[in-house]
Amino acid sequence: MAKKSRDNQKTSNSAFREVMSWVIPVAVGIIIALLLRQFVVTFARVDGPSMEPNLVNNERMVVWRQAKIKHLSVIVFDAHGVDPEATKPNTDYVKRVIGMPGDTVSSRNGNIYVNGKKIKQNFISKYQRTTGTGDWNLKSLSKSGQKY
Repeated sequence: MAKKSRDNQKTSNSAFREVMSWVIPVAVGIIIALLLRQFVVTFARVDGPSMEPNLVNNERMVVWRQAKIKHLSVIVFDAHGVDPEATKPNTDYVKRVIGMPGDTVSSRNGNIYVNGKKIKQNFISKYQRTTGTGDWNLKSLSKSGQKY
């Protein structure tokens, strides 16, 4: 009888070790994936035509969270609390950085000026540059009550 008990225990220990031999790596993999998503990369989906022709509606992208933001970077940010139309948390916007803190930004004749210097807008067509936006600067936008 004691021999049967020992055999059952050996079988039980062997099965437990076998299960743990794949459970532990899977658990470690899931933890690593969650940490990577939280601190290193995330995924975003472009919603709408505002970034065309570079990024199109419903295009999916991988976003490097550690990238340094600079002029003309494409960024993803949660617009909730920034844009009154983004009424739900986690409303991600995909946009291009034109100005950095302390910069002056304006638009004249379809051209964008940052700190008085015309920037190259190779990422959009001349038609896109000259329709819809008009001439503006941040001061005129704030007087008109528009928020940008």
